[in-house]
Amino acid sequence: MIDYLSLDDVAWVHADRRQRLGLDPAPLHAPFSLWAERLATELQRSQAAAHYEQADLIRQAAFLAVGIAFLKPFVAGNYRIAYAAMETFLDLNRYII
Repeated sequence: MIDYLSLDDVAWVHADRRQRLGLDPAPLHAPFSLWAERLATELQRSQAAAHYEQADLIRQAAFLAVGIAFLKPFVAGNYRIAYAAMETFLDLNRYII
């Protein structure tokens, strides 16, 4: 069974990575509810790929990273969080980079 990241997971990873760099957490763009909904949709894309395309774990991780990077839901650190979310997703599923 594959573990997927939730919106709260991604927000926590984003805040944690920015804190490690000595930066303040960057919120989602305003209006928050719209961007939270868009990000949640992007997070489900890897699940859809697994279901409809029988995508393997690496392809699902790529959908996750590319979706966040293209969406740019946060005020700052979007590419960093895209990589961190991908890395976290693979770690959760016991895949070592």
